[in-house]
Formats: sequence, structure tokens, C-alpha cells
Amino acid sequence: MSERADFAVELPVFTGPFRALAELILDHKVDVCDVSVASVTERFLARAKEAKAWNLEEATWFLAICAVLLELKVGRLMPKPEELRDEDLLGGSPDVAYARSLELAAFRRIAAELTRMFEEGARYHNREAGPPPEF
Repeated sequence: MSERADFAVELPVFTGPFRALAELILDHKVDVCDVSVASVTERFLARAKEAKAWNLEEATWFLAICAVLLELKVGRLMPKPEELRDEDLLGGSPDVAYARSLELAAFRRIAAELTRMFEEGARYHNREAGPPPEF
């Protein structure tokens, strides 16, 4: 593993240096789902066994890129959450939207009444007189 350019992959969608393949995938020019990360890893490990010494920089880079590729692949394969539309948030029916607007108006009236009661209660003061001195 003396040079980074030595590591090449042979896949149905791409043949050449792994770094070029990684750049193409990250630029979305090659679909990550078309790349078998397992076969690329097996080839990399086989090459590493044949080498006299490991190049730590290349091995670290390879592991980081494989982690990114796996994350991209999982993101593509997992089902996407559905985006809610305004109609979904309102319940889908004009009747439900009208009922919610009535509830909102009732909450506003109650909030105004509670505010008035708190303001009125704030004008009261506790009496500080205790029992007569003889008690």
C-alpha cells in the first residue's frame, strides 16, 4: 500500500481508482446504491494483506469514505417520512378547521378572563394583623 493511486476498483458501474469513484459518488454522478461497499472493502483488505506495510493515512481515509458511503446508502434505502401539507395539519375537512377556530376563540376568551381575574386579585393585600397580644 505504498501509493494511494494503486488502489483501484472494478465494478459494473466504474473501473478505476477508488478515490475517483468516491468523488463521483459524493458529486452524485454515480448512484451509491450501485456500488457494493462490501466487495470494495474485500478488495482493499486483500490488497492490504499483500502489502509489506500499512499506509495509515490511506487506511484511515478509506474507512472514513466507506462510512460516508454506507451512511448515504442507508439514507437512500430507508423510507422517507411523509411531508405534512396544510390540509393534513387542519384535519383535511373544512368542518374540522371551523371547529378548531371556535376552540381557539374560546381559549382566547378564557385567557382574557383569567388575565382579568389575576389583575383583580393582585390588588388585594394580605392583612398583617395577628391575634391580639393577650393570645
